[in-house]
Amino acid sequence: SEATIPTEELQQKFKVEMKELFESVTSQPLGEIPIGRAFFKVMRLCRECQVRIDGSFCSLITGLIVVEGLARALNAQFDLIEAARPLLAKDRKFVASYLRNKL
Repeated sequence: SEATIPTEELQQKFKVEMKELFESVTSQPLGEIPIGRAFFKVMRLCRECQVRIDGSFCSLITGLIVVEGLARALNAQFDLIEAARPLLAKDRKFVASYLRNKL
């Protein structure tokens, strides 16, 4: 099917609300950011403003929301970012190595 382009009004709403969300999240210490809630707001805003997102990205975000919610239910002090930090650092090294070998 043919993709529809959001109206100028919806595009402006998306920009303004994403900026507000980004500012509210970046003003908090990393360990206090409710990642699941922030991603949920991004998904809601995309839906409201008719912004199409890749299905794989949508699945990833949904998975992160579920994992964080479950982890917080088991341990209220759970910090997804802190728990993922070693994996993110390892992945960053892998990506850098991969790019060096490809270029």
